Amino acid sequence: MLSWAVATDCTIARPRPRPGPPGVALAGGVGGLALGAGAVAVASAVGHQPTVLPAVAVVGVLVTAAIVGTVAGAYPALRAARLTPTEALRSA
Repeated sequence: MLSWAVATDCTIARPRPRPGPPGVALAGGVGGLALGAGAVAVASAVGHQPTVLPAVAVVGVLVTAAIVGTVAGAYPALRAARLTPTEALRSA
């Protein structure tokens, strides 16, 4: 996904990359995974139990976050693609 930089002088604005919905969701998945792992570590320290974080759970969290982000970004884009520009402006 690209966003356009605003030119403040006579230069040409150039597109710069930015993360799309899957990237943002993946970042949220990584953050949630870190918070969950921290909570498990604290709970295991308090209860004197070993900490276990299976690799399957880590991969599952990241794949689920990427899928949810892709669907959340693609569904509104596909709906908007069916509209004419005037219809889209009128409904906004």
